Amino acid sequence: MKKILIFSMVAILLVAFSGLNYAVASGGIMVAQEEVEEKAKEEAEKKAKEEEAKKAKEEKARKKAEEKARKEAEKKAKEEEKVKKVTEKEVEKKAKKEEKARKKAEEKARKEAEKKAKEEEKAKKKAEKARKKAEEKARKEAEKKAREKVPPVKKAVRPYAAAIGGRTGLIRTLSAKTLNQGIYNLNTHLEYFYSKRRLSYVEPDDFPKPEDFPDYEGIIEITPTKKSQRLEGSVGISYGAYQWKRYPLSLEISLGIIGYAHSLTDVEGRKSLVQSLGDLELGAKLGYGLDEGIGIGFDTTLQLLSKSGDLWYRGEATSAGFRLLSTFELAEIKNFPFENFPLTIHLNLGCHLDNSKNLRPTALYYIPEAEYAQGIIRDSQFLFNFGAEYPLTEIKRIKRALKVEQLDFILEYSFEDIFGRSFTESPQQITLGPRVFPLKNKNLAVDLAVDIGLPKKVSAEGGKICSEPAWRIISGLSYSFPAAPEVARPTTGMIAGKVLDAKTGKPIKEAIISFPGTALSNILTDDKGRYTSCEIEAGVIEVIASRDGYLSQTKKVMVEAAKTVTQDFKLKKLIKVGILKGKVTDTRIRPLAAVISFDKPIASAATDPKTGEYTIKLPPGKYKVTATVEGYKPQTKPAIIKDKKVTRVNFVLEAIARIGELEGKVTNEKGKPLAARVKVDVKGIPPMATDPKTGIYRGKLPAGAYQVTAEAKGYSSQTKPAAIRDKEKTILNFVLKLRVAPPVKKPLAVLRAKKIEILKKIHFETGKAVLLPQSYPILDDVAKILIEHSRIKILVEGHTDSVGTDAYNLKLSQNRANSVMKYLLNKGIPGARLKAAGFGESTPIADNSTASGRAKNRRVEFTIISR
Repeated sequence: MKKILIFSMVAILLVAFSGLNYAVASGGIMVAQEEVEEKAKEEAEKKAKEEEAKKAKEEKARKKAEEKARKEAEKKAKEEEKVKKVTEKEVEKKAKKEEKARKKAEEKARKEAEKKAKEEEKAKKKAEKARKKAEEKARKEAEKKAREKVPPVKKAVRPYAAAIGGRTGLIRTLSAKTLNQGIYNLNTHLEYFYSKRRLSYVEPDDFPKPEDFPDYEGIIEITPTKKSQRLEGSVGISYGAYQWKRYPLSLEISLGIIGYAHSLTDVEGRKSLVQSLGDLELGAKLGYGLDEGIGIGFDTTLQLLSKSGDLWYRGEATSAGFRLLSTFELAEIKNFPFENFPLTIHLNLGCHLDNSKNLRPTALYYIPEAEYAQGIIRDSQFLFNFGAEYPLTEIKRIKRALKVEQLDFILEYSFEDIFGRSFTESPQQITLGPRVFPLKNKNLAVDLAVDIGLPKKVSAEGGKICSEPAWRIISGLSYSFPAAPEVARPTTGMIAGKVLDAKTGKPIKEAIISFPGTALSNILTDDKGRYTSCEIEAGVIEVIASRDGYLSQTKKVMVEAAKTVTQDFKLKKLIKVGILKGKVTDTRIRPLAAVISFDKPIASAATDPKTGEYTIKLPPGKYKVTATVEGYKPQTKPAIIKDKKVTRVNFVLEAIARIGELEGKVTNEKGKPLAARVKVDVKGIPPMATDPKTGIYRGKLPAGAYQVTAEAKGYSSQTKPAAIRDKEKTILNFVLKLRVAPPVKKPLAVLRAKKIEILKKIHFETGKAVLLPQSYPILDDVAKILIEHSRIKILVEGHTDSVGTDAYNLKLSQNRANSVMKYLLNKGIPGARLKAAGFGESTPIADNSTASGRAKNRRVEFTIISR
């Protein structure tokens, strides 16, 4: 037992000793590990500091390199600016040199042209002398031949249409232009109106009594009218009577016949009819100008009037008038801001001396309505008319859609200032409508217009002034037809003759007859040496006869209209001959149609326009050969021609430079200069920069048409056309607008959990279910939500305030809900997703006793039924 106890104690001591050793060992390991970690931490911090120092060093080196690069860039920019200035000076110097050379060449060409013109004038005088000798004999024969050969040519006719009254114009406004001489125009117009209200404000008590007019037997009772309708028709003819040849002055005369019927119904339902047939209107119009888009004219009229129910004219009622006319065709006015804009404006100013009051034979016509029915105006008037017409068929889409030759839109304003009355008491009206030219020759014009009477005050004193009707419908037809077509006089003649051997007099077959400087084809002579040209425009023409083995011969021939001029050639044989060949091109190696001339009396020749090549046979010798093309600098080269040898001389001609200058200023809307770039729409031309301090730019460009664009940072670009002319300065300024970002549109409807909430009210016409236009954007946003969420079904609820009966409000709310649903259906929302219900005043959301509360209760709501 004792041994066991001792053994146990020893075992416990051994275990305890082992645990102590492990703890000591573990502690040592932990201490060693902490030392290692501490050392690693110190090394990491050291390494981080080294990397930071290295990074700082690299950053310093980078900044130093950037500074160096910046200085080099600035230095390079200065050098480039210096080179640019030097280059500009060199370009300017070269341009001056070229300009001097060009002037010298032009002076030389001018002298040569003057010399050539003198020679042509001498030949022309000689030919004129011969022509006059034979002209009288051949005139009748030539005219007969011309009629057989030349088809008749019709004079050009502008599209004409007649105004009311018969003379050319719009509906009520006359044009300063007239019919061409010999042109007729037949026209007719109808006017109609119907009114349910009195035309005057004269009270029944103010009307004259029957006893005041004992001489009139047929009147029983006079009462004011309740309603009125009127139909007026006119038929007219106008004629282009005369056109002066020396001046752009023409005369147009017209005759119109007018008839009308006017029904009056008084307040007791009794009807009366006032009608007249056979009023005559004679007119004459003088027009001057219109060749440059501006015309003026003078119009005068004489009216022969008959009283109601009569066909004869009352001399004491004869009236007259005159008007000053002006017409502006904006598209034809040169150097005008609206040039090429096809708008035509007409202005009329005049006076009408009216005696129609003398048609009134009885008391009946003291009634203002009756006077208006017969067209009686008690006083003369000052007249003013403004009219504008615009061809809608200038818009290609409209022309394709309508399939008519021409469609004009007409707008007019007419004012009749009755003497002794104020501006507001005188008739005023606006006339508008289309005018159609359905036929290809535009001879037929169809009018359909409406008069809109402008509101005005009406004087009730004596019933002298009657109100214009609120509207009046006008229709019209006019047809123009030209006089007998003119026969065009011939302007061409022919050349015929023979080519003979100068020594033997024998005919030379297959000789070439050419016409240099024209598009006419060459001609070969037949076996008897004869030739006949085609039709050639009258005038002096150069003709060359040539044949292999012969010296060519050049003659200037005076071609006479409707005649065949005889011109023979006698060619000398070449004993010794060489060949000169070559090609004429420009600096881009493009062939040119050039004239090849020599310093000796040898006929000039022309190159083939397609290839630029030429071949000429010449006697042996030394020559100076010159190639000439219009628009290019002429070039002269020496050539030595040897017998039976081919000598080649090529020419490369340089185009004459035509340079103009473009200059201008670029500013903002406040007039401050901008640093901008100005460029043209031609490749290879660098843009021009403005001076930032002044906004001015300038540059030199080849002559021509350009589209010039100015651009600046933060501003919208602007493009303008510019025509650059040789040796001229063109000024082109730009005003640029700031580029503004478009505003973000706020939604007017928002999708909620149980409904679509609208942020603004939907408005209807008062007491109606008609949507007002300001509600459309709100409903568009509602439709957009329904399109984006295709499963939503909604109930459109209509609500009203408590004003009115329950039944009325219920019906109104239902109709308004239906109107909203119909709008959404038109926006493409399926009907299965929409329902409409009217709740009338049953579900208020505010107090109906206040105006603001009632406004809130008048509403439309969108409740979600299902999602």
